[in-house]
Amino acid sequence: MCGLAGLLTGAAAAGRAGELPRIAVAMGLALRHRGPDAGNEWHVADEPVALAHRRLSILDLSPAGAQPMVSHCGRYVLAYNGEIFNFKDVRAAVEGARGPVPWRGHSDTEILLEAIATLGLERAVTLCNGMFALAVWDRRERVLSLARDRLGKKPLYYGLLGGDFVFGSEVVALRAHPGWRFEPDRTALASYLRMGYVPEPLTGFAGLRKLASGSILVLRPADVAAGRIPSPCPFWRADELVSEREPSDPGRLEAVIAGAVADRLVADVPVGAFLSGGVDSTIVTALMKRLTGSVRTFTIGFDDSPTSESRHAAAVARHLGTDHEELLLTPEQAADLVPRVAAAYDEPFADSSSIPTWLVSGLAARHVKVVLAGDGADEMFGGYTRYAANARLWNWRSRIPAALRAAAGAVAAGALATPAAGRYASVAAALVAPDAREFYRRRTSFFLDPARLLPGVVEPVAARLVSAASPAAIERQMMYLDVLTYLPDDILAKVDRASMAHGLEVRSPFLDDRVVEFAWGLPDAAVTGAAGGKRLLKDLLYRLVPRELVDRPKTGFGFPIEHWLRGRMRPWAEDTLFGTAALDAAGCDRAAVRSVWAGLLAGRMRLAGGVWNLLMLAAWLQRNAEVPRGD
Repeated sequence: MCGLAGLLTGAAAAGRAGELPRIAVAMGLALRHRGPDAGNEWHVADEPVALAHRRLSILDLSPAGAQPMVSHCGRYVLAYNGEIFNFKDVRAAVEGARGPVPWRGHSDTEILLEAIATLGLERAVTLCNGMFALAVWDRRERVLSLARDRLGKKPLYYGLLGGDFVFGSEVVALRAHPGWRFEPDRTALASYLRMGYVPEPLTGFAGLRKLASGSILVLRPADVAAGRIPSPCPFWRADELVSEREPSDPGRLEAVIAGAVADRLVADVPVGAFLSGGVDSTIVTALMKRLTGSVRTFTIGFDDSPTSESRHAAAVARHLGTDHEELLLTPEQAADLVPRVAAAYDEPFADSSSIPTWLVSGLAARHVKVVLAGDGADEMFGGYTRYAANARLWNWRSRIPAALRAAAGAVAAGALATPAAGRYASVAAALVAPDAREFYRRRTSFFLDPARLLPGVVEPVAARLVSAASPAAIERQMMYLDVLTYLPDDILAKVDRASMAHGLEVRSPFLDDRVVEFAWGLPDAAVTGAAGGKRLLKDLLYRLVPRELVDRPKTGFGFPIEHWLRGRMRPWAEDTLFGTAALDAAGCDRAAVRSVWAGLLAGRMRLAGGVWNLLMLAAWLQRNAEVPRGD
């Protein structure tokens, strides 16, 4: 697990022989939190590319695993962030195609690089079961290729700056380029205000993009010289997985998940687990305990929150016999951490569970370099309670007489007239949605009409919502849309930034390719409706821990912002929203923002998420622009 960065110039490389490596060094240093163990750069005179890499040593701790790495044949140079969990299978494919290979070490980096050299990039990444973002330079053809894993577990940003094509694991690396200039992308910010994150391939920065999950971008110096970036091409599509899924035998569930856990225990450093006490993390921890005999577990709680999961985690840890570490957080400590945590996310990011995720990552990093986590189980096995609730609402929709639907449409129109729409207005807006995608969009919105907060902006349709899928049940359609957007751009982005800020690698067995394919091969009835809601996972867990440790309401991993914003964090919130001109710099309507804040203070607690959304936007703008004090 590491960080990568680099640049490709369209100018004559000979004239920039000293400049390119200097920029690459600065870009790499900006990512040293992702790879605190070592750092290197690669540049050869007269070549138009420079690569930088920061290393968090997990497999093959020797110099044989160092990057950027040159292939045995000398043609390819690789900078890579991630882990390939089926590296033995990939190695066998390489040796089967070209015979014995004089391996220098046992890192998955070397295996991936030789797979690219032997099989080609697309074939190599298609074979890989893991998490990765990579840049590979073909010295013979003078072609740079970027690629990102299927589900977007590892990030990769890119764009044109000062006549160069630049890329990196985080935007902070791109800021090290001398051509950096900050300009917010207001259309992307409209999507952020709706969703609480910026959906790929958009970013909050004008001119920058995120490489889409499961895709490859190929470009040449001539493209850079012409100021153009070719469109990425997918090597994997989620809609094909959904529409062409192979039937799965529910009886094989334990074996499939246990196999994914076992593969993620392979490391040359200590491995622990995040343990919330919920279904997903408890399954992972229990299987780890069975496979290894001992596990270190970590959890975070809030000392004044009735929804804190720490006591459940402690009970599970006692039953399983893990070496358990727990940290309880006060509201004052959380408030002090907010600016620091928000700064780790490059873009505006409104998932309040980033705070406990940051803290539990820091706690774990004191003891281990790798942890396993339960992320992805909800999206694959129907775990979010909103799936069933929204399915009921969708099914009612088809039974509403036309006249009542017209009346609901009038209520919806009124809802769109104010940024602080009430719960019933939100339901009305969803009931008159023209299709399942728009229904999903309205039911997962912080603000039904972001243009009320950002006047003059036409909200873009998220590119990752364009793909077609045709599972029968509405719950499966919502799960599919979550896989395209919420999973990579919220859940996985949150975990990546929080963990890598502390030099910690997080591995997610439920996002193993085999588990994903297995889950989507299950019949709808196994993951939806009365028999759903992760029923299969709960049945598995009943065999691993006592039932009383399983049967409890799902509480999530956030903190009680609705109470804290109206109490101990109110001075900070008001100063952030109104004490500076940060939101003005993005063109936000101050009256609309005040309306949302006033609604929360008046007791409309559901607006807390929207307020937090605005606070994180303001904090992001303050970090990136010169913002004067306001009134």
